[in-house]
Amino acid sequence: MKYIGVVRAIFIANKMKEELVYNMAKSEGNSLSFAETASVMQGISVGGKKMYELRQIEHIKAGWDEIISQVKNGSFEVSKENFIHINTIVAEDDNNELGGFRNLPVRIGGTKWMPPLPMLLNDSFKSMLEVFNNENLAIEERVCNLFLESARSQFFADGNKRTAQLIMNGVLMQRGYSLFSISPEEDAEYKEKLVAFYESGDAEEIKEFMGKLAAQIDLRFDNLFEQKLNILEDDGLSDEQREDAVRALADGDSGLKLG
Repeated sequence: MKYIGVVRAIFIANKMKEELVYNMAKSEGNSLSFAETASVMQGISVGGKKMYELRQIEHIKAGWDEIISQVKNGSFEVSKENFIHINTIVAEDDNNELGGFRNLPVRIGGTKWMPPLPMLLNDSFKSMLEVFNNENLAIEERVCNLFLESARSQFFADGNKRTAQLIMNGVLMQRGYSLFSISPEEDAEYKEKLVAFYESGDAEEIKEFMGKLAAQIDLRFDNLFEQKLNILEDDGLSDEQREDAVRALADGDSGLKLG
């Protein structure tokens, strides 16, 4: 994973938010097209779709909005409380045990792996955080482990991968690294590697895959971001004006008025 800075990470998140929401919803089996997803996110009604699918788009958007907001205002943290908070947003219509870790055993479709029993979840979460907080490990190792162990442990009755992906991206933005998202074209390979990880516990292959996806996202936006920064440098702005403009850039304002 490549360090790009917090401003650029937030810029990317805002610029590709429709895509981030669409990708996450598509991975959950949502049938809305990209254009329909964008319409729902803008508050425009879409006909011929199930209300559940429309609400799922709204919940995922709300999850991304919350994570980006937390990173921007400095309140983002990796904690049980924030995991639960994000899950209550993205899994509002799916999780019948909202507001805490699950109380019943669960199975994951397509694998023989059995997630920890409910009475072991707090210990599993604590162990996961110990690895994440280990400063001797590279940030790539820590953040991938956070996502993968969260998905594998299934802390919640539903919405685990959505919650884990949002928390992971919060860490990436907070630390100034590229985002992670799985496009529909990559989803089958991603799920195949994830199931292999569930069953074996060997994360090397899926970690490499995740790093590749994050690098692709940064590459897509690298030139656009640099062009905007160059405009700021060449425009003769005062330091205060430049700081205001960079903040606007992080907010996803593509129509900066620099005159």
